[in-house]
Amino acid sequence: MASLKALWRDKQLWFALLLALGGVILAYQIRIPFTLDVGGQTDRILWSWVHDPVFDKATQTRYRWTTGGTELDLRGWGANNPVEIRFRAARGQPQNHIAALTLYVNDVPIAELPADTPDWHEYVVQVTHPRALANADLRIRFESDTFVPRDANPESADRRRLGVKLDSLSVSPLRQANGAWQSVNTFLFSPTALPPLELALGFVGCAFVIYLLLFLFAMPRPLPFVGAALYTIAATLALILERPYVTLFAFDFLAILAGGVIAALCARWLVQRLFRWGGVTAPSFELNLLALIFAFAFVVKMAMLLYPQTISFDLLYHIHRLQDVMGGLLFWSIPSGKNEFGGQPVPYLPSYYLFLSPFAQFLPLRLLVQLSGVLLDSATIFILYYWLKKYFDAPRAGLFAAWIFTLAPLTFVGLSWGIYANLFGQFLTLVLMVALIESVDHLSRRNFIVVTLLLTLTLLSHTSVFVSIVPLLAIWVVLVLAVSRPHTNFRLLASIAFATLAAFALYYSQFVNLVAASTTSISEASLEQGSLNVAGETLNFLQLLQPARTEFTAVPLYVYALALFGAILIARQSFRSPSRGRLLMALMLLACFATFALLLFVRAQFGFSARYVNFIMPALALCAGLGCAWMYERGWLGRIAAWGVVLLLAAQGLYHWYVLVFFKYH
Repeated sequence: MASLKALWRDKQLWFALLLALGGVILAYQIRIPFTLDVGGQTDRILWSWVHDPVFDKATQTRYRWTTGGTELDLRGWGANNPVEIRFRAARGQPQNHIAALTLYVNDVPIAELPADTPDWHEYVVQVTHPRALANADLRIRFESDTFVPRDANPESADRRRLGVKLDSLSVSPLRQANGAWQSVNTFLFSPTALPPLELALGFVGCAFVIYLLLFLFAMPRPLPFVGAALYTIAATLALILERPYVTLFAFDFLAILAGGVIAALCARWLVQRLFRWGGVTAPSFELNLLALIFAFAFVVKMAMLLYPQTISFDLLYHIHRLQDVMGGLLFWSIPSGKNEFGGQPVPYLPSYYLFLSPFAQFLPLRLLVQLSGVLLDSATIFILYYWLKKYFDAPRAGLFAAWIFTLAPLTFVGLSWGIYANLFGQFLTLVLMVALIESVDHLSRRNFIVVTLLLTLTLLSHTSVFVSIVPLLAIWVVLVLAVSRPHTNFRLLASIAFATLAAFALYYSQFVNLVAASTTSISEASLEQGSLNVAGETLNFLQLLQPARTEFTAVPLYVYALALFGAILIARQSFRSPSRGRLLMALMLLACFATFALLLFVRAQFGFSARYVNFIMPALALCAGLGCAWMYERGWLGRIAAWGVVLLLAAQGLYHWYVLVFFKYH
């Protein structure tokens, strides 16, 4: 990696920082109207002291009730810039009560507006007062009288304190013409506006961290400058078009970027030594690229989880389970929270929370859970690279596999759901596969203990992992037994049997009745719907095309096609130049896809999903990466095709990320 001393003598760094500073200053010279869909999908993070959205089916209107002192925080509008505020409001009080609505901007009273009609009315207020515009932010407060619906109607159960109804809102820049202020509907260039100092520092700081990251990992010039410049262009456009949303997260994003640099440096140092221990020598340049992909994955995934708009439905559940485990509750069901699963007893497995417990003393539990999910998910790329480098030695295949796994939309779906225990179990499964392939022919006493302990923890990570790994190991063992030595067969079977019995005794034995009742219920429901013929003569295979759609369609079809092609390449290589490790790896991939087909069938016939697409994603990425590498080595047309896959997946993955953050999980 490059020396830090050379960084400060790099003229391109200083030019990149000047470019970033110029970008943030330029963004503040251009002001465009900002429209807010009140009660829509993206406005909640800008409000304080406001009620949840209400949808009026009669008028097809979505709106919010104020609380009498509701505030809207539009950051980064720019100081000393007159604005026009336009919004729709309606009275909701009893007919004999007339409310006055007072509008404040940065704590300065601007106008008192009558809200004396139940019909929607559009209000237009021009803000030119110097004191109201002295701040770079616009804090708009709506104050009004309030009422409680239950007081007006004893039959109502609504005890909320309500002010007025707000529908749409827009803020437009003003310019002076012919002695009067006029609103601007397109954009206004105002060369006197300056960004707040802290925002400018954060903006330039992000450019510096990106340059530093590329510089430390020895990317050739001018790539560090290009990376910082691309960030500057994207951030400048974002500041112009969506300034309130960008300024809200500017310093958080800088902290995430800095965390990505630290995580990538630590990961590269550790992975290089683990690779050598495992007998893999990776070129320094490829290791640097792999670390950069890891840093990219860390930044975009942490930004998705920490952006205030995002709400992970399972996050509180994991935090509460971690607290239970830290309190000593390990191997039995616990009542869930009222808003989680209706307060019903919920089975859970403890190994993920045991893993987190030692770190809970140093980080807030929410951040710890989210950080662990991102690190475990992102670190999967190192295992994929290790496998491809050791057993198939295909140039660039590991890098392609890492990119495909990182940017497949499915990876963002899993994190947005908050299935952190699943991710932990998936990562343990991959580590277990490494241990099995490496030691199946040398299952010494030490290796026997390691494999048994690792398998036990994996089986105790999550129920869906258990459902996936049991058939996987069964299929793989059957395939391996034909080519293994007799003593190895015994030790391998003994390790799997001991771990399974330990997991059953510690945990699953307490839920035999629950599992049996659930299985019977699912089977009876499936038979009643006619999806499975009792005589076994016909099966509804059309339902195979209707799995958990969100998961299945979150992997593009061309990735499935590339994975199939890569699997064919693996099979051909395994037969043409057989090696023990490659054969075991090929059999493991075959077992993965066979398990995928089995779980797909179970889903089709019984409606039970074990999140099998999440489970198969590492194998899909590995095979698809090999397919991309094969294309890349086939001349310039193949390189164009491989780069096309990379760029298309990047576009699809990041667009899916954007949709999840702003329009789905909020």
